Amino acid sequence: MATFRVGFVSAKTGKRNNRTIKAFDDFEARERFKGEAVEGSLVAQMIPPEPATEAQLDYLTVLGAVIPAGLSKDEAIDFIDATLRKQSPATEEELERAAYFRVTITRYASKGMVFERIFQRLFHGEDWHGLTVWFVWRVCRDMFYHSGQIPEVELTDPKVSTVAEMLMADREWQPALKRSSNKSVCMFRWFGAYKGNQGESRKTRAYQMAQGAIVKGELEISDSSSD
Repeated sequence: MATFRVGFVSAKTGKRNNRTIKAFDDFEARERFKGEAVEGSLVAQMIPPEPATEAQLDYLTVLGAVIPAGLSKDEAIDFIDATLRKQSPATEEELERAAYFRVTITRYASKGMVFERIFQRLFHGEDWHGLTVWFVWRVCRDMFYHSGQIPEVELTDPKVSTVAEMLMADREWQPALKRSSNKSVCMFRWFGAYKGNQGESRKTRAYQMAQGAIVKGELEISDSSSD
């Protein structure tokens, strides 16, 4: 996450305060202090990111990576991870999906890292609606990839949210989603190649419920690839 310096006049004391916090963007940084500040006094300024450390640069050199100029500390973390995974950086489309869930990721993150951080942000943050949207979309991708149908709907399509709302209204859904999430082995990146008691199995109650809701909602999904 980015680091922001937030300045505001305290509604309680009338004095000017300055705080340094990490947030997804300046809006989130200001929102953190909305209840403490005099209306109109909040100002958030992003602090330039720390440069990569010598240890990080040395490690990337040992790994044989071509080090980009101006690499930040956070970028180096993602670049090292992608290099170790032997994966290319995530596409702009994949980074936009992370941003949709307000997940902080750098341009050097691998696709695998994008999946992990989205899952961690939603599951460990107990954002069940967000995780439902993500799960529905992943199940859609799985269904339409294996059916060979032409996909049309992206993660941000209102139809995906509509199906998610249908599931959230069902008492059985959240416990089923939690069970699958607790047993997940690949953050819902793939389905079906696992044992019945693992989170990505198509035999789980969560998968079957999502599949039924998708069929009922007549959803199609936007990309013919499975990833």
